Amino acid sequence: MGYLDELKKQAEDRRAQEEAEARRRAERERIYRAEILPRLESAFTYLSQLVEHLNYVKPEVKPEYLLQGYGPLEGLVQGDYSIKSDSRQNMKQIVVHYVCRGEGPVKFEVRERQAVQQMVDYLRSTGLPFNHREVLNNTYGVAAAQFEVKCEVPVTVALEADVDNSRVVLTLRNLDGFGVRRLHLAPAELNEPLLDRIARAIVREDLGLLRDDVPEETRRMLQQKIREEQARREAELRAAEEEAARRQAEEQRRRNRLAEALAARLKKVKGG
Repeated sequence: MGYLDELKKQAEDRRAQEEAEARRRAERERIYRAEILPRLESAFTYLSQLVEHLNYVKPEVKPEYLLQGYGPLEGLVQGDYSIKSDSRQNMKQIVVHYVCRGEGPVKFEVRERQAVQQMVDYLRSTGLPFNHREVLNNTYGVAAAQFEVKCEVPVTVALEADVDNSRVVLTLRNLDGFGVRRLHLAPAELNEPLLDRIARAIVREDLGLLRDDVPEETRRMLQQKIREEQARREAELRAAEEEAARRQAEEQRRRNRLAEALAARLKKVKGG
């Protein structure tokens, strides 16, 4: 095989790969448009109404949070619900936000430089507003720090389209204690029963979402459904790739026939 033939083959292989990737992108976009987007739109409608009614009714919700290095934050009251989305036409993210507020800031001291830095990192991870004043030793190193933390715990419940993996990610931040929990959902799982569970989790009537208390039989059914869907998509992709390979082989055979015909014609001309 000559160098030009090698380049042609590399170009054909690259085109085949690009075509296969384009088909995968198109399939992911199709799933987003047909299966994920309608459910996100329904979820936005549901959660918008939930936020509106929560702000009007103002149910009494008194959450509890344990702040490391200090203790429980007392007297917190939950409120100020809001919702936003990144787009109404091409929605990929919905975020419900609210705040759990208490009276006055809490103050405490942390000693030793490493412990001070650890507390700073921890408070940043919680999202709590805070400030601190460092106390230096005789060599100007950090001996301690005095912290002042506002009792304002930010809570978010977010739904986000993971288009590349054809799923929805439910992210719960500071919903019950400090921290982040992510749940990966098949599009069909984002239904009204799940939205009802999210609503009850927001007002702390049902925190089962954090305990992953889905019955085993239901979990097995969902996992089987996901496996079947994945197998279907892989079969469709294999069929598309085989068709592309068949077309590529046919094109190569056509080129070979043309080359042979041209060579025969040149031979005949030379012989004449």
